[in-house]
Amino acid sequence: MRKPSTIKIGKNIQDIRKSNGYTQEKLAEAIEVSVRYVSEHRTRQSKTFI
Repeated sequence: MRKPSTIKIGKNIQDIRKSNGYTQEKLAEAIEVSVRYVSEHRTRQSKTFI
């Protein structure tokens, strides 16, 4: 089970991304990572972090 703090981090990333008009694809391109990497961090499926 995910910890509440990791859920909050993922939600904060999503909120900030959306408030700045970024899609996951646009964010991934801007920070030079794959879309899958961004998506995994939103759902906290990855063990690494940006």
